[in-house]
Amino acid sequence: MLNKVEALCQILDVTPIDRSQLLDAVRFRPYDYEDAVQYLSSLSYHPDVIITRDKRGFNDFDILVMTPAEFVNKAKQQ
Repeated sequence: MLNKVEALCQILDVTPIDRSQLLDAVRFRPYDYEDAVQYLSSLSYHPDVIITRDKRGFNDFDILVMTPAEFVNKAKQQ
């Protein structure tokens, strides 16, 4: 399992989360609080896509959201 985490960290950015993002997520009152925190923490990095198994939590946000399978399929097409 840890080797998979190491491999992912080689190709993906992991964004930090701070107090202001936690509080902003509370004020935003999204469908899913944790997804709001992830979205807000990503903003300063200008992501192209958020990859998640549960896309519903990101319906309130203006960002491309894909499942892992959708992302892999799109990558294979390019």
